[in-house]
Amino acid sequence: MPLNKPYPPTAISYSDWNDLADNYAGKAATVIVDANEKGDHTTIQEAIDALPSTNAGEILVREGEYALSRALVIEDREDLIIRGVGKATQLKVANKVQ
Repeated sequence: MPLNKPYPPTAISYSDWNDLADNYAGKAATVIVDANEKGDHTTIQEAIDALPSTNAGEILVREGEYALSRALVIEDREDLIIRGVGKATQLKVANKVQ
């Protein structure tokens, strides 16, 4: 089941992010991606793969730059939300990624 609000989508400060990672990481249906290992996963694909296929849930991606060297694979997932947390969340797609 998804987490009760309030939780992002509003921008949060670094100290709030630490609180979010400490209190919400590992909760069912909501996973946190943080390249600095403060969440459940370090890549978006790992987070997608970790969610169930039905009522997949939500992936919160911490502020930062995430390089995609290959396309994200979202197969057999229903009701999946991927949300950047903060204005500085950026996905950079490598050349020739389809």
